[in-house]
Order: sequence, then structure tokens, then C-alpha cells
Amino acid sequence: MGKLTNYLHAYTEKCAAYKKRKKYLKTGNILLDSSTLIYDETELQILAPGGRINIGKESCIRGTLVMDRPGGQIIIGKRCYIGLGTRIWASEEVKIGNNVLIAHNCNIFDNDTHPVDYLERREDANNIIFRGVREKFDSLSSKKIMIGNDVWIGCNAIILKGVIIGDGAIIAAGSVVTKDVEPWSLVAGNPARFIKKLRG
Repeated sequence: MGKLTNYLHAYTEKCAAYKKRKKYLKTGNILLDSSTLIYDETELQILAPGGRINIGKESCIRGTLVMDRPGGQIIIGKRCYIGLGTRIWASEEVKIGNNVLIAHNCNIFDNDTHPVDYLERREDANNIIFRGVREKFDSLSSKKIMIGNDVWIGCNAIILKGVIIGDGAIIAAGSVVTKDVEPWSLVAGNPARFIKKLRG
């Protein structure tokens, strides 16, 4: 009976995921494969014009994808998993390969989130709070993030702008990644440091 209950729960959850998916299919700048799973807790947020979100085959999205500046884009490959509470913020571009596992409560930012100049930061905060929009500012720095195939990012990790994570790398739980990670390597800590080479 336990196996049947588990099966029915998984089936019900999958049906709900496909139902939520239909909501996003009506949005022209969100491209989902027919096999993509989007759950009740998932949020796909377009806070600025001109960008897109593209999610590949058999990927499962439980977190939040935020396109937060004009022209930003998030591209997720095939058979990826984005965990509950994880947020990906794109001002420019966040590109994720195939077979990538991103655990819960991670944050991935391709930008500084707010301008460095205090006057621009005031304007940005007012835009967010009172107008619900995001704009580009001269002192807001951004740089693309690239995450390769078969990467595993542990829970509560933070990936900062401009980082390239090579194929097969593992980012340990709680790590703060501020620089590139070599393929098939394990990094950990704040800031994240090389721990050991993995078999590739």
C-alpha cells in the first residue's frame, strides 16, 4: 500500500506541474518544452522587457527564475533540476547546460542586484517598490554566468556574476563562488576554493 500511495502522490504532483506549466505557455518570452515540469512553488518572473526564459526537455523547476533587467535571459538545458527556494537572477545572461542539479535555497546572480552609486540605488529601490519595474543603470555591473553540463550545486550555495563553472564540477553546500571553477573539480567554502579533482 505504501508503494501505491507514493505512486499516486507522484502522479498527482506531476499533473499539477503540467497544469501550472500551461499558465506560462501563454507568455511569448517564456519557452518551455512539452516535457518541462513547473510546480506550484515555481515562479517565472519577467520584471523588465526584452528578455526571455528558455527551459529544455525534461527539466524540473521548483525554484524562481527572475529576469530582472531589460534584455536579460535565462537558458536552462535538458534534464536539469532547480530546487525549492533557489533563485536565479538574470540581468544579462545565465546559461545552464544539461543534466545539472541545483539544490534548494541557492542564489545565482549575474549582476550586483542594485547600482553601486547611491543616487541610482535610491531610484532603483523606488522603481521596485512603487512601480514594480527594473531598469539598467550606469553603476550596475553585470557579467554572464555559464554553468556546464553535469554540474551539481549544493544547497545554500551562491554563484556570483561572471563565473564559469566547468562540466562535471561540484559546488559544496554553502559555498560562495566568486571565480571560475575548473571542469571535474570539487570546490567548497567562502570564498569557494579548490578541494580536489574529480574523475571525468
